[in-house]
Amino acid sequence: MENENIKIQEAMGKTVDDAVSAAKAMLKISEDAEVEIEVLEEPKKAVFGLFGGSLAKVRVTYHVPEKVEEPAPTEEPEVEEAKEDEAEAEPVIVIPDIPRTYKTVEKTGVKMAKAFMDQLISDMGLTATTEAYDGDNDDTVIDVEGDKAGVLIGHHGETLDALQYLANLAANKRVAGEKHEYCRITVDVEGYRAKRANTLKALARRKANAVLKYKKSIMLEPMNPYERRIIHAEIQNIPGVSTNSIGADDNRRVVIYLSDQKAEPIEDESED
Repeated sequence: MENENIKIQEAMGKTVDDAVSAAKAMLKISEDAEVEIEVLEEPKKAVFGLFGGSLAKVRVTYHVPEKVEEPAPTEEPEVEEAKEDEAEAEPVIVIPDIPRTYKTVEKTGVKMAKAFMDQLISDMGLTATTEAYDGDNDDTVIDVEGDKAGVLIGHHGETLDALQYLANLAANKRVAGEKHEYCRITVDVEGYRAKRANTLKALARRKANAVLKYKKSIMLEPMNPYERRIIHAEIQNIPGVSTNSIGADDNRRVVIYLSDQKAEPIEDESED
């Protein structure tokens, strides 16, 4: 059932992701567009690579953003002239100011992780600085700020997560064969993680409302463990809906469904 605001497309591919990408291409929307995905057929491998295989088949539903019509001007409109620096200002997400503390920054591992990030930034030729401060999850945040530092984020934070993994390896490697106090490092770029968290919370609320309205489960696109935890936590605050994670490795997704409906068997949630 398709109208001006909802577009539905079925497509096939070697994997579910390939099929979703094909459907988005047919709908002429970007790869990053938020869609609802219904897996119609899982892909099957061919026996000995010769026969019996089949492609994945999905149905993608895209909700076209509503256009806000501007009211027709009156004969003599009264317009307050905007300041030059406000005329083209984009809406920003306001992150509350939380006082920073620095109890963990003197740890050997934190210094090693910060030195690693400083060297990497220098090797990349970026003009940026790092600051280390206490996080709120028994971790230390190393925040990168500077011109073109955004290149360290990547698509949905994928590059940032890879850098964080390497920074943790640097923080916890043995020195002269001896272990030191364990450190947990979070790498951020100009507050990206807080902004991304707000975006994911808004997505969770929007999709939960859709589940309640249409009485149909919604499967989100693949997310890393950190992002899935944000979705799970936000949905817990919304009566009538629950979440589950399905899939494996990089293809692990969150499914939002009505609480009174039977969900698919919950897979190992230890990493969520």
